[in-house]
Amino acid sequence: MWKTRLLAILICVVYLLFVYFQVKGGDGFLMTLSEVLLVPMVAFGYFAFEKKKTFYFSGFILLFALSELLDLFVDSFNYEMYYLFGNALYMVGYTFLLLEILKSTDFNYLLKRFKVHFIVLIALDIYMVYVLQSIVDPFIDQSYKYYMEMFYNLLMVVVLSIALLNYVHKENRKATFLFLGSVLIVFSEVIWTANTYIVDIDFLGIISKTLALAAFFCFYVQVQYLNEEGKDTRVKLDNKY
Repeated sequence: MWKTRLLAILICVVYLLFVYFQVKGGDGFLMTLSEVLLVPMVAFGYFAFEKKKTFYFSGFILLFALSELLDLFVDSFNYEMYYLFGNALYMVGYTFLLLEILKSTDFNYLLKRFKVHFIVLIALDIYMVYVLQSIVDPFIDQSYKYYMEMFYNLLMVVVLSIALLNYVHKENRKATFLFLGSVLIVFSEVIWTANTYIVDIDFLGIISKTLALAAFFCFYVQVQYLNEEGKDTRVKLDNKY
């Protein structure tokens, strides 16, 4: 227990350093280091201390952490390779998260039970992808980047939509934390996009990273719960499925 508490304190310290560097400025390497270490530290806690790991969620958090760490070596890569490899890691990671949500969801049941929800969500997803594409389009000069950005954004909103339907279907704490985590990480990505392409404001960068950290906290918590419909069953470390 003391090890997890120590790690939580270290994450808080690194987060406060990140906020300080964003507000006050300072050494560029330390600023980048404090930013990119946050998610990998959560990933380390998951792999080191969590007894009830799942394959898909492990893949998601590992790939996301690796893509974050890639920012430390941005100057060592050709930018095109950095862009492709980094975004590929994120997209495969989101695919793992989507599979984590879908593995315990009866998709046929959702299609039959929530037809109207599906129609509304598809319309909202298309609109959201359109808005995000309209933001990045003026800054993209290669066609493959346009399609990569479109697929990336589509994958994000699909994860959010499926997490919402899973929450409506299951109505338990695991589904709740999965949905909250999905909402937070998508909002984090949207704010990051606005901060990168529309207006560069330090405060937006802080909000984006704060939302991402909160999202991974929710994702971490959901591992502690069984996915039993209509129940809030906490996973005990000495229990077996």
